[in-house]
Amino acid sequence: KRNTSGQKLTEAVATLWKGTVTFSKLHQSYFKWLTTGVWERMDDSDLQTHIVDALKMLEQEHLPQGIRSFDVNEVLKFLHGEVPKLPPAPEECLLFSNGYLNYETMEFVEELSKRHGFINRIPFPYDPKAELGKIPEWLAWTQYEDHLNPADWKETRILQGVLRMCLVGAGAELQRYPEIIGPGATGKTTFANLCCALVGNKNIATTSFERMNNRFEAASWIGKKLLLLPDQDGWGGSCAVLKALTGGDYITAENKNVKTVREFQFEGMVLVTANQPMQSIDKTTGLKRRRLFLNFDRRFPSNENRRSMIKYHERTDTYSGDFADHMPGLITWVLSMTDADMRRYLMNPEQNSPRNREFSEKQSR
Repeated sequence: KRNTSGQKLTEAVATLWKGTVTFSKLHQSYFKWLTTGVWERMDDSDLQTHIVDALKMLEQEHLPQGIRSFDVNEVLKFLHGEVPKLPPAPEECLLFSNGYLNYETMEFVEELSKRHGFINRIPFPYDPKAELGKIPEWLAWTQYEDHLNPADWKETRILQGVLRMCLVGAGAELQRYPEIIGPGATGKTTFANLCCALVGNKNIATTSFERMNNRFEAASWIGKKLLLLPDQDGWGGSCAVLKALTGGDYITAENKNVKTVREFQFEGMVLVTANQPMQSIDKTTGLKRRRLFLNFDRRFPSNENRRSMIKYHERTDTYSGDFADHMPGLITWVLSMTDADMRRYLMNPEQNSPRNREFSEKQSR
């Protein structure tokens, strides 16, 4: 008795999966649904393993000659047409570990369903009653502001606006990107780590100005909430890709060994860190007006290791440090800033903060 043919075998695999595997044309990738409510992108190895696991369950009925590499390749050939397309995610919504939130209406739905096409998941619960801890006071300290008088905060409100822009993915819409500038031991890295933790480290991509010019680099940015460029000191080359990313232009994405070339708009936030501002050869006003300088130059005492205030552990997808337990509270504080206030502070930071104006003018000379 022969094994079931390729297309019929693929139909059996798709039926077995019951809609828990989808295909995205934009990503040119397959996704599998996890019970945490998120669709996880599968690389080639993950997909083949998933197929083999399914074939093992179908072996008695469909594969009397056993599972051969030929059968796996046949399923791969026909799979695109047999699985559903990745569904869209609800607009203006964020997926948390306990449900999803519409950040415009602040309506929270305690549901994790594969009918929603979330590909990003914030690894914390949404809890509007969670304790905030000392994170805002820490931010105020880095900006030389009185941590006991929130009503007088200006620089700290700019940082709060950046955190909101990062969380809701408003970077492309506002056409602004933060450059965190300052020497070591000033909280610069901790603030960047807070941005990463806020959206979840699985939802970020890391690159550099040099790597940006690689034709295959952009494919890894699709669907990410944050694009981080750490330690970009001394860059004096082209920033054409950065300008396109932050301007809402379409970016060309290519995968190695894949003929299909597609274009996409990056919808997340770009974040640059450096000891000194970059000196790009691009002197156009388009890039200049998108730069949002965040000046971190207040040094912590040498006995305080602030880099460990929030630390990510990739193997377990967890966080440690003094700030880790207060991330749900930070999320609530960040979302307490209205969209209008975020725009006011980030679109005109020099008007809202004399210190920011002085620093920005110094960089423009």
